[in-house]
Amino acid sequence: MPDQHRRFPDVPSRVILFALLLMGLASPASAQYSDADRDLDLQSFDQVWSTINAKHWDLEGVDWEGAREELRPKIESASSRRESRRILSQLLERLGQSHFGIIPSSAAALLEKPKEDDPKDPALSEAKERLRSVAKSEKAVIGGAGVSGLTVRDVNGAALVTHVMKGTPAEERGIRPGWEILRIGSDDVRERIARLRESLPQNTMMGLIINATIAARLNRSAGRTIEVTFRTGANDEKTLSFETVPHPEKPVRFGNMPEMRVLFESKQLEDGVGYVRITSFFDVVYLVTHFRRAIEEFEDAPGLVIDLRGNPGGIGALAMSLAGFLVEESEDDEEMRLGTMITRSSEVHFGINPRDIQFTGPLALLVDEDSASTTEIFAGGMQDLGRARVFGVTTAGAALPSTFLTLANGDQLQYAIANYISVSGKALEADGVTPDEVVVPTRERLLAEGDPILSAALRWIEEQDANSK
Repeated sequence: MPDQHRRFPDVPSRVILFALLLMGLASPASAQYSDADRDLDLQSFDQVWSTINAKHWDLEGVDWEGAREELRPKIESASSRRESRRILSQLLERLGQSHFGIIPSSAAALLEKPKEDDPKDPALSEAKERLRSVAKSEKAVIGGAGVSGLTVRDVNGAALVTHVMKGTPAEERGIRPGWEILRIGSDDVRERIARLRESLPQNTMMGLIINATIAARLNRSAGRTIEVTFRTGANDEKTLSFETVPHPEKPVRFGNMPEMRVLFESKQLEDGVGYVRITSFFDVVYLVTHFRRAIEEFEDAPGLVIDLRGNPGGIGALAMSLAGFLVEESEDDEEMRLGTMITRSSEVHFGINPRDIQFTGPLALLVDEDSASTTEIFAGGMQDLGRARVFGVTTAGAALPSTFLTLANGDQLQYAIANYISVSGKALEADGVTPDEVVVPTRERLLAEGDPILSAALRWIEEQDANSK
């Protein structure tokens, strides 16, 4: 079977594929695992090993030859495709990086046009039907048109509401930050989170995947009624039904990628502080135009908050473009760069594009475990340059561009094609951006402050303003 490559965006749809795999929603183990199946899995192992060996930017410190000698014989004695996938995953784990994984063919098909089931293979038909039903419930995450109005984060095993969209049925029903979601319909959310925490790799992407899984069950097509059971601020258990609302974010297309969504929000907070929220780095004209207007509006503000929580990334050039409105031009090239993308054969510097107007006051960036890719490049670079103070929790550690390779057995290999190093020399992949001020949105803090991360940023800006007088 010829190799087939395709680029894939760093967006939540990819996260959903991982969640499906790790939740056991991928195709079940075949009742019949033939010698021909094993041969295909061996060919796939060889494809994975040789692809990484040829294209990884730096295998120093990884015994890649030894990994092949140790793990390939295990494929030869595997009793199912599922077991072979686990062995291939073990091979990729030797790299210690998050943009490498095996996606079963049935899970990868979620992003492709559905094909007719093969009536001769009832097991495959059943697996596809399960995946399609999940895909329907996850429509808003993959590109649908409705949201619950709730932002939810896994905090120490509890699904806590961290934000309620104003003017939505969810707000009208009295739901508040700090409430814990116990059940969505009949689905026990705590139990689901516990299973995910047990099965997922213990790295910075764990929170991103868990949060995406919860969002998939909350965000349905607009006008759908969902039933959610909460633990309220008074520790009462309350079941509420409310409708989803039209997706507030602007749909955009970039090349042949699936539909993306972006929202730019700008407003003035207490004491004149400017606030900007960017939900993804797509649509260059839209974001640059609105960001420029915000900088002009807040040019004399005592401080500026840029909220990047939940932003999965997007077009890397936008990080360089927006940074130019925040960093004054310098003769030192190091001070006009966010970082460097490194491949086996070249280096690409993420230079900051100079602008004719800049905001030069105190700058606070808000991030969380759902901040990834271009967001991490932007936040990490601004932090390294000493231009911004970062608040929140450590980001996803998913900063690398990746591509997909179709394997001989029909599964797909996702692998990174370059490394990214920030100005300070730090690799963001697998580590993420560590905030200058870590603020964990616990239930107690959410109930007391509403948005403890934003509150911490505003306190810091107030201190900077006081010190400057």
